[in-house]
Amino acid sequence: MPTKNCAGCLQAIKSRQFLCCCSCGESYDLLCANVSEQRFRNTLTGEHRQKWKCDECRSREPKSNNSDTPARAHDDDKVTRRRGASAVSPVEGSSPVEAPESSSHKTLEVLSGKLEMLVEEIRTFRNEMSETRQRVLTFDEKLFGLVTQVETCVSEVKELRTRVEQLENRSGCDAISDYAHSSPLVNTIESLKAELNERDQELLLNDIEVTCVPEQRVESLQHIVMTLASKVGVQLGQQDCAEAQTF
Repeated sequence: MPTKNCAGCLQAIKSRQFLCCCSCGESYDLLCANVSEQRFRNTLTGEHRQKWKCDECRSREPKSNNSDTPARAHDDDKVTRRRGASAVSPVEGSSPVEAPESSSHKTLEVLSGKLEMLVEEIRTFRNEMSETRQRVLTFDEKLFGLVTQVETCVSEVKELRTRVEQLENRSGCDAISDYAHSSPLVNTIESLKAELNERDQELLLNDIEVTCVPEQRVESLQHIVMTLASKVGVQLGQQDCAEAQTF
């Protein structure tokens, strides 16, 4: 793509931000076009850029004097002409007066840019509100799920409590029933205990306590008992002495 030169400063336009006059077709950079970068981005839309005219072309446009107004008097009426007076010419080098239409056009461009910014902000706010609403709906669903789980847990706890109470009642009844059924067994056990005690008493009658007998470390207690029995005239064998202890 060939490089364009600015018609104002005659320098090459390296940036893509430039304006092209719709009247003469010349290209101008933003500095020579007297347009700020912020205004170029925010205010000048595509339609405005296509209708943009440079200062030279605007200065060549005829000025509107509202000559179609019916109440307007003729230009030569009530004008005193003096001899030697020359026609008044505009001062050379003066800047052209900006037309009201151009001022209104700029005001419209500014309002249009602000309106576009406002619409963009409203669109962004609407998107944020939509995301917030989606998050609230998701949180509501999760909260509903938690409530359902809590209700299920409460129901299960109540059911377990009922079962425990039933088991406790059943265990108490079974214990009473078992005790009633085991009464003969208890009586038998008590009878056996009494019989064992009686036998122990009878066995104690066969025990002999010997005192004042010197004891040697290497002697056997059974040998001492058998020797003492022979001294008193009682013959004892090994089977007659079941156990001998010292106290």
